[in-house]
This record gives sequence, C-alpha cells and structure tokens, in this order.
Amino acid sequence: MSECLQSLFRSARAEELEVVVVDNASADGTVERITSAFPDVTFIENKVNVGFPAANNQGIGIARAHSILLLNPDTVVYEGAIERLIDCFATEPKNKIVGLNVRNLDGTAQNTVHLVRPGALDFVSEQSGLGRHVPTWDRDAADRESPAGDMRLVGWVSGAALAFTKAIVETVGMLDEGMFWAEDLDFCARAAEAGIPIYYLPGAKVMHYGGESGKRNFRKMIYHQHFSRVAFARKHYGVRYELLLRATYALTLPAKIILRVLQMGFPGRAVESRARLAGYLDALAFCVYSPIRIGARR
Repeated sequence: MSECLQSLFRSARAEELEVVVVDNASADGTVERITSAFPDVTFIENKVNVGFPAANNQGIGIARAHSILLLNPDTVVYEGAIERLIDCFATEPKNKIVGLNVRNLDGTAQNTVHLVRPGALDFVSEQSGLGRHVPTWDRDAADRESPAGDMRLVGWVSGAALAFTKAIVETVGMLDEGMFWAEDLDFCARAAEAGIPIYYLPGAKVMHYGGESGKRNFRKMIYHQHFSRVAFARKHYGVRYELLLRATYALTLPAKIILRVLQMGFPGRAVESRARLAGYLDALAFCVYSPIRIGARR
C-alpha cells in the first residue's frame, strides 16, 4: 500500500487529490506505517474485514471530491496517469465511468477491459468450455490500444483501477456489497442501463501486482467467483438464467473436484489443491442446496 500511495503523491497534480485509505483489519502494522508516513491521508480502520465492496463504499461515502478513483492497494500508478485522468473528467460527458490501463509486472495487459459486458448465456458458455466460440465477451481489449492513447467506449472495466463521477452513485447506488468478485461488473451494468457511458483510458497506466489476496485464500476466491456469477445472472437476467447457470456449475464442478483430488498426490501441489478443492466443494454446495430467491431481479 505504501508504494501505491507514494506513486499517487508523486503526481504533478497531487495537491488536487483527496486520498482515503480503508484498512480491512490488517494485522501487519499497516495502520501505523500509513498514518506515520502519510499524515494527509484520511484513514478508516475497520476492526473486521468487511470485504472489498463494503470497504470501497466506506471510502466513497466520506470522499468530498466530485470524481472518485478506486485503486487496489497492490497497484502503482505510472507517471502522468493521474494528470490524464483529471483531464479526462474535465471533458464531456461529465458523468462517466473510466477504466485505467492496468498492466502486469512485465508490462503486459491484465484482463481488466472488456468491449462488451457478458450476456445472459456467456457465463454458461464460459463454464461449459464453449466460451472460446462466443465473440461477444472480449477479454483482450486492453491490448488493442489506440496510438494516441485516446479514451474509447467499452462494455465494462475492472475495479482494480476504476474511476467515476460521484454523481453516478446518486443515480445507480453504491457497489453491491453482496456481489464480491463481480461488484465492478454489476456497477458498470447498472450504469450502462442508466445511460452512463463507460470508457477505457489507455494513456493512464497502472501496474497491478494482481491476485495476491486470492492466492492467500483460494477457497474463498473460488467460492465467491461462482457465487457472484450466479448472483449477477439472477439480478440482471432473472431466475431462469440463474437456474441454468446453477445447473451448468452442478454438472461441470465435479470434474474440477476430481482433478484437484488427483493433484493432491503430487509433491508441491497438495496445499494449493486442497484449498482449491474446498472452494469447488463450497461452490457446488451453494449451487445445489442454497435457496432460489424468486423476484430478486432488479
């Protein structure tokens, strides 16, 4: 997190920034280090881990700025990114969502920009192995940058580096705290349904270490990935598509469970495979046994 904050304050327009840090019950001295090294930062210290969407909502709620940038703590902002983002929000349309150009440590693009948000059947196609034949869900949009770095309209962008005008919250609401691992997709979907444009700004680059929290808890990550897709299908496409997606998971997850059981016998793979196995079992139990909430579609 310190590296992320340092990169923000190196910006030539750092004096225009209002920085809010929300700590989700870390026990590694983060609170003391941040408050000591960055006294101008507004700090929210949670006694329990409330989750990514809820923590972001806390920050959004107290921010006074007219535009918000959500950043994962394991990111580093490239030189010039903040300036380009500020200039972007000074142009029309005023109300918009903007995804930054998120890169891996080696400079390659992360899977954070998508030309079209997933349709009702795309999750089913992805899970069944037919996703490679579905052209509407483009996972490689970030690599097709315009030479000038101009912003371009897209379908949705990742919450790792997500910016938007605060007025949008008054229209579509906060991040959905019950949709951990798909809260960014849901936020963009609600905005699009309200007629708010979503852009990708390739000239504003951010390096993201990526997935460190997930690697520390494969079980939680895998469960929430499946749960969130089901919740998204229910919320935006209705109970029929929720049932279809649940059935797809119920048919395909056993194969992944068997694979992880077999991998537990390989040296060096046992710990991770055991954690992934637990995640797949949790996801399968949810899809098969949790009740269907009729009428939950917005």
